[in-house]
Amino acid sequence: MSRSSQRSIVRDQFQNEEEEEDDLLGEKDVERLNNLWKNMKEEKKLMNLSTSSMNFKDKGRQRLNYNLSQEREDQWHPEQTADYQKKLYQQSQKEDQPNEDEFLSPQFDPVFMEQKLQESYNLLTKAQEKNSTLVKKLAEAEDELDKCHQKIAKISQMEQMKNSQLSNAKYQEQYTVNLLQGDLDEKDKLIKQLRLSLEEYQEKCNLLLAENNMIKEKNANLCQELDSKISENNRIKSKLGEVEKIIDEMILEKNSKGVVMLEIDYLKNDIEKLLQLLGQTAEFKDFFKFAKDSRDITNLKFIPKLANVKQDIDDKVIKVPINQKMLWVPRDAFSFALHLKQKYNGKLDEKCIEEFLFGYNKIFSEREEKQMERYKKIYTTQITSLKLQLEKKTSYKQATSQTKKATSTIRKSTNSVVSKSNANIEKQLDDLTRMTEQNKENQLFLTDAIKLQEEYERQLQEKQIQIEELNLKVQELQVQGMKYDKLNYMEGSVWMLDKILKEVLRFRENIIQMTKQINNNAFKNQNQKEILQNYKWFVDNVELNGEQLIEKINYMKESTQKSISNVKKQQGNDLQESFHQFEQQQNQKQQEYSKNNQQNEYSNFNNNPYLNEMDFQRTLSTQSPQLYQNYTSTYRNERDFHDNPQTQFNY
Repeated sequence: MSRSSQRSIVRDQFQNEEEEEDDLLGEKDVERLNNLWKNMKEEKKLMNLSTSSMNFKDKGRQRLNYNLSQEREDQWHPEQTADYQKKLYQQSQKEDQPNEDEFLSPQFDPVFMEQKLQESYNLLTKAQEKNSTLVKKLAEAEDELDKCHQKIAKISQMEQMKNSQLSNAKYQEQYTVNLLQGDLDEKDKLIKQLRLSLEEYQEKCNLLLAENNMIKEKNANLCQELDSKISENNRIKSKLGEVEKIIDEMILEKNSKGVVMLEIDYLKNDIEKLLQLLGQTAEFKDFFKFAKDSRDITNLKFIPKLANVKQDIDDKVIKVPINQKMLWVPRDAFSFALHLKQKYNGKLDEKCIEEFLFGYNKIFSEREEKQMERYKKIYTTQITSLKLQLEKKTSYKQATSQTKKATSTIRKSTNSVVSKSNANIEKQLDDLTRMTEQNKENQLFLTDAIKLQEEYERQLQEKQIQIEELNLKVQELQVQGMKYDKLNYMEGSVWMLDKILKEVLRFRENIIQMTKQINNNAFKNQNQKEILQNYKWFVDNVELNGEQLIEKINYMKESTQKSISNVKKQQGNDLQESFHQFEQQQNQKQQEYSKNNQQNEYSNFNNNPYLNEMDFQRTLSTQSPQLYQNYTSTYRNERDFHDNPQTQFNY
């Protein structure tokens, strides 16, 4: 060890000891001790003053007690008062000369002395309390002084230790200097030997540099070959990545196509059934025929501006009525337009196609509107002719008016002509009663027909509401099923991707290990044949690993397809069972409903002696053909519904 290192060690020791001393007593501790010392001196002074004041007050109290006792005795012995006062005066001079004026003052009476006594008692108690607090503070200060003495003792011990360490350090320095001188002599000898060996190593190094240049040339050639192999490896990797992407896309397309095709098939069936239900209603009959004429129809999303519309500042939204037929286009036209878009490399947008189709559809709708106007004219002429026929026939009011006229004429005739025979009068009365009975029958027919029409309309509305509710439920179930199927599909795809990723990572690790082995062998071996054999081995192993990876992916694909087919079969069986149960429930409900309705609706026909089904239809056809058409259509729908309830609830 050198002297500088020893000195640094000694300095570190002194610094550590000084830090320990600073830890024992700092500047704040010294200031606190000085303040405590000053406080103790002041408290001792206060203690002395309080003790002197307490002694003085005790003496005054004793004197007062003695004077009070003497006064009481003087009251009984007034002769001794003068002598007693002289004695007191002499005692006061002896004991406390400066207090002569107080004892000889005129205020020295018993009442004043009692007040002084009470004040002295109060002062005494306060002084005692202060004395107790001062005693406590004195005890605390003494404890702190003891602690300070202990710290001072520790500091003195530390100083003694430092002095001993300094003396030891001096002796150690001399010893180390002697040792270092011996070491220096030995190291000089070693330096001479190392110089000789360095010259030998320099000669060897020159030889090795020449060999190294030769090796570098060989290494450069090998690096060129390795770069070419690496480029081939990268090309193989890129091809493998493309193959993996193609496989993934094919798997995803197959799975997604299968799910999408199933969803499309279900949706097609649902749409066809819903269109059939809509076609049975009065509102959507024409639209159903319009959809049938155009085979399949598609709805337009992008609606162009129709015309310039005036708008006020307060109007936030402008609503323009649009014919619904203008928004539905034949699907063949839409597919043809998309085919044109693909043919011309997407230069046409969907907006352009839809605007073209919108205008094209508008032209056809105008033509259809003209046809409808022509049909309206034909039907209006037929309606007017039917109305004229109805007006020509006698109504109930006309019949009643005729009966009233007939009765009035009969009364006039009876009043005017009394000579007529009773036989003629009885004939006329019989004719009148027949007329009234016929009018009553016609009235009953009409009232019952109106009631039945209203009941059938109400029942149709209720059934339409039920159908709409069932359609909404079916749509909700379809949406939930689609979400569930999508969730399962996404979970399965994530699982498949995890497996494929693991296999790809294994393949990558194998390739990295093989490249490391090839590099190690290339640096160890210098023969080009062995290096080429290693590269061939690497390429063969890469191809084998790639084939194994593709086989594993194909196996995973086949297993997933099998599981999907099994799940589809199970789902189809479950769906068939659920639909069969649903149809049975609906059939039972409809049978109960039809029985109740038949009992309630046709009770009037059975109870009425004037009515029969055929007579009722005849009267309706003669008096109101429009009511007769509505009645027959509703009756047929009801009959079809009761006979075949699956036509309404075949989901």
